[in-house]
Amino acid sequence: MRPTEPFLVELAAVIVKCRKLFLSVFIAVLLLGIGFQLVAAPKYQYVTLIKLAQNGDGVFLTSGEGVVASIENQWLPQVTRAFQKDRGEWPEVKLRSRNASAGYVQILSIGAAHDVAEVEWLHTNLADKILAGQLSFERRARTRLEAQLASAKELVDAPGNVSSNSGSSDSRFFETLVLLEGKLAGMQTAEALVVAQRKDEIVGLGLVPRLALMFLLAFVSALIAVLVYRFTQRVERLVSNLEKQV
Repeated sequence: MRPTEPFLVELAAVIVKCRKLFLSVFIAVLLLGIGFQLVAAPKYQYVTLIKLAQNGDGVFLTSGEGVVASIENQWLPQVTRAFQKDRGEWPEVKLRSRNASAGYVQILSIGAAHDVAEVEWLHTNLADKILAGQLSFERRARTRLEAQLASAKELVDAPGNVSSNSGSSDSRFFETLVLLEGKLAGMQTAEALVVAQRKDEIVGLGLVPRLALMFLLAFVSALIAVLVYRFTQRVERLVSNLEKQV
């Protein structure tokens, strides 16, 4: 502890000697920081949750990872350009997407309460693009099933394919029909479960921790100002002595 004591004592002495500068910088930075924290609008997280389309077997037609990749590489740039064209400057909103779990995709954004209209616009447009893409996959899958079902019905209705003596053959035909009809009826359309829902918790630190950090920042700023001032004084003194010697 002894080696640090002279430095700490000297530092304390410097602060006391330059207390006006220290207090001026400390109060100025503290007031600016507190004012900014009080004026700055709190930010919230907004969530959109979309359930992807399923086939008749309960399997999702596309993976969540694939949808997220489409959002980031295709749909988000499109929505960004549309927003700038329609509304001008992009808001201070952080937007990202992720695969929440198998078959579900989450769109997350962070923005202030006054950005709610912009957030809703962004989330709604992205959700519409996701649902339109899912509808395209669903239509193709439904068309394939309907074609298979139509072919199976033609085989059943064809003369000689179904008779009272065919036994197991008849059973297979009807099982196939029932299976295809069940798959067609069991298909589930993609849907937006939640769109731009705001979470109640404020994102980031609360007001008290932020004010505490402002206090610490003000102290450090004042300390640096005093040290820089003392360093400048010593350099000037040293330069002055050297000039006198010359």
